[in-house]
Amino acid sequence: MVVDEEARAKLCLVEAQAAGGPALERYQAMLEKVAPKLREGRALNPRAERLPDGFEVSIAGGLAWLVHQRLVDERSEELKGLLPEMLQITLTPYVGEAAAARAAEARQGGCGAR
Repeated sequence: MVVDEEARAKLCLVEAQAAGGPALERYQAMLEKVAPKLREGRALNPRAERLPDGFEVSIAGGLAWLVHQRLVDERSEELKGLLPEMLQITLTPYVGEAAAARAAEARQGGCGAR
């Protein structure tokens, strides 16, 4: 996981974007690989057809950016505590703000991030 392998995470999430070429293509492919799993959440939203086609890739990119920021700023100690926020960001469009906030709050105390 990111916390356990900070150098590898930095290579994949930070350096890949700066390297361009094949490294950047792999980074983009990673975001697109996550999107179908996130897209399953559309079954929970009665207005899911209103979400743009690229919505899930955008969520994946946003989550990666949150981790990216902490790695660049050398604040990796914050990564474990980031899980509830990331969970809330991910769930809100599918289950609504209240349910997403409850799920995030439930993870706040005993977050299982590594």
